[in-house]
Amino acid sequence: MEFSTTERTTRTVFDGIQAGHEALPASLQRFRTLITTAGLGVPDDFFHGKTCADIGCGATVNSTFNLLNLNAEFVHALDLTESFIEPARRVLTAEPGFSGRWQLDVGSVARLPYADNKFDFVVCHGVIHNVENDDLALSEIYRCLKPGGMANLTVLGKGGLIGRLVMELLRDEYRTNPEFTALLDHGLNPDYLAQQIDWLKMQVENDGSESYRLSLQLLDALKGLLDHDWILTLQDRVQTPVYHTYRETEFESKLGRAGFSAWRRISRKPVYQNIRKILAPLYFHYQMPLARLLFQDGALVMVATK
Repeated sequence: MEFSTTERTTRTVFDGIQAGHEALPASLQRFRTLITTAGLGVPDDFFHGKTCADIGCGATVNSTFNLLNLNAEFVHALDLTESFIEPARRVLTAEPGFSGRWQLDVGSVARLPYADNKFDFVVCHGVIHNVENDDLALSEIYRCLKPGGMANLTVLGKGGLIGRLVMELLRDEYRTNPEFTALLDHGLNPDYLAQQIDWLKMQVENDGSESYRLSLQLLDALKGLLDHDWILTLQDRVQTPVYHTYRETEFESKLGRAGFSAWRRISRKPVYQNIRKILAPLYFHYQMPLARLLFQDGALVMVATK
């Protein structure tokens, strides 16, 4: 199968990001527990007997792992190039209870290599917003679902102060500022950040005041909160060649055009061990004024039905 330059570049970016996550047990645990029956609003035994697909599974096959732990009968895990197969196979074969219940497939979400009406459940987390033709991707997911089947789709919402800072300013800087490009591609790591923070601490005027003490306390906290997991999230947002963002109503319109008969937004509050711990309540309570100010529509976690 032939892939576009954008698809191959995106896969290369995520090869690096997912290799980083593979070395972080807390990150893997977070990604492997995002899907819950309670969060989806379905019975505890919902996945029993279900044939599922993890579209854009990545080398760490986190959603596949999640679905198999939820007792899905069989999961097809698909990603763009064969680079994901060896690490994905290593992850899944390490779990004896998963034996005979999964398959690794190479393909694009824009041209899924599956028959019509094949799956009871499809998960596609953080993929659709990285493809050139997101409408086609949604139509392909719809095509492969059985009538009454469900898709759990996650894309990034549009707007907000932090949203615009990252998705507009930083993405533009990455493409126009060689120093920032080199830093994000090769030099950004927790040790580098700690060195810069230590230098800044030495420059803050020591006037013996409470503001001085609190300033050093804040900088010391940042040393612990800007970790490798946070850096990988920044690289995810900035390095990929295509990153659509959506108003909630805009994405709902796309679901309707793809053919879905119903959809609903769900909330989740992932567990972080870095600066995103402060923001996690805003992801869950996405309608609160502070959440709207910083993220506007926030991360859109949708459950759509064929």
